[in-house]
Amino acid sequence: MERISIWVDGCCNKEGSGWAVICPSQKLILRGKFPGATNQQAELGAVIQAVNRFGSYLIIYTDSMYTIGCFRDWFENWQRNGWKNAKGKPVENQPLIKLGLQLGANKAIFQHVKGHSGDQYNEMADYYCKGGLLKDSGWTLIE
Repeated sequence: MERISIWVDGCCNKEGSGWAVICPSQKLILRGKFPGATNQQAELGAVIQAVNRFGSYLIIYTDSMYTIGCFRDWFENWQRNGWKNAKGKPVENQPLIKLGLQLGANKAIFQHVKGHSGDQYNEMADYYCKGGLLKDSGWTLIE
């Protein structure tokens, strides 16, 4: 079975916060609002939406090194350290990270994509993420 490739993005501006998930193989775009979220929380939320919808057998492309760190690089140390970071402080965004882990986000393969570098699906995720700020959550087919 082949992994599904997914592009995710989260965004935050004066109008609010939103997330987007692009799944080219299924020609599907998911997007939505994330009221009160920071940019990092919206990025985590996009991954949560992706694994909730498509499962954990994914390749997730994101421009957020923070998100990659949370689900690939840091979570095991945080768990061992009682959810404290390297400075001994509580890890930020624990509820979102823990939910992502419960859904299996750590089983996905994460790939970094440089933001605004011309990657077609990363640009699409950015566009629909911002659109998610203005519209209700929903889905769109890729034409």
